[in-house]
Amino acid sequence: MINYISILLIITSSLLILSSCQNNNSFEPVKENSKTLMPFLLDTTTYSTTVLEEYKNRSNYIPLYFGSFQDTIIVDYNTVDLGLAIPPSPPPPEGFSNIDFDSLLNHDFKKFEEYIVHNNASTDSDEYLTYNYEKDYLHWENAKLSVYVDTNQIIKNIDLSTFQDNTFAFLAYPVIITNNTDTTVSVGYGEYISLIMEAKNKNGIWEPIDKHRTYACGTDVPDIVLPKNKCVITSVKIFKIGPKTDLRLKIGDNTSNTFRALVK
Repeated sequence: MINYISILLIITSSLLILSSCQNNNSFEPVKENSKTLMPFLLDTTTYSTTVLEEYKNRSNYIPLYFGSFQDTIIVDYNTVDLGLAIPPSPPPPEGFSNIDFDSLLNHDFKKFEEYIVHNNASTDSDEYLTYNYEKDYLHWENAKLSVYVDTNQIIKNIDLSTFQDNTFAFLAYPVIITNNTDTTVSVGYGEYISLIMEAKNKNGIWEPIDKHRTYACGTDVPDIVLPKNKCVITSVKIFKIGPKTDLRLKIGDNTSNTFRALVK
């Protein structure tokens, strides 16, 4: 009898502890005027991650999701491979020789055809819509976009051009850009969203601390476009910096909420 009572007490305690843990880890979305600003993001990858020790002054805002706003979204790190002439990545450190980096790229172009479009016709891009740049969509410099950085969730930023602590996956905050206009807007080109990180200096002035990615050849580099009422999710690396510093992301004249890096 005593053994049965002990077992029952252990089971009851375990259930209470589990319930408490679940309640503590419950996701509370950030809202503004009763509108949820960021979906709950599911990250199913198991890459080892690290915090970036030194900011490299080069943006890496790769799209992780395109589409309508949903309550829950699975983060897709298999970014589209456009076969563009980007500068070669540095050789991976020892231990990465058996990793299939090609598996991190998504070759299913049709999955992205509504959002990645070519302006120059070629046999490789016949399946894409061909836009007249001046007539069919606005440039991000002339459009009103919503930009939000969610510091309540942590996902990853996959950067195959940067290795640290034997990994290419960095802890990151999710970023969502929403097109609330009544027309299609370009939000990037090639494989990157055209965000820039800014930091507030000691005089309270915002200054850019990174720059857009560039390509060795601009021929047939596609535009990333966002139809009206659609959103794109990317990520910004969490990194260490000296003093406490206010940061924000900017695309055109549109700026995000303020967030901070970690202090060294």
